[in-house]
Amino acid sequence: MAAKADGNEKGKEKVMVARKRLQSVPDLLTNGDEDATATESTTSKLLWMAFLLLLFYLSFELLIRLGAFGDKDEGGSGGSKAEL
Repeated sequence: MAAKADGNEKGKEKVMVARKRLQSVPDLLTNGDEDATATESTTSKLLWMAFLLLLFYLSFELLIRLGAFGDKDEGGSGGSKAEL
């Protein structure tokens, strides 16, 4: 099998492709992606902000629906309950 593989590779040329430069995480956080255009960068940032706002809204709604703000009167104070 090794002889066949060597025979097939003799007629083919190796094509060298330039690798994309690796960027470290701290470098990406401080400078951003060097290959991205201004439009791509802005679009990416807006999408992330929309995603984070959606997650915040959903978590806040879940918090309200589960009654985490204490609409139960466990202390027996006799006061009226505040409705949200």
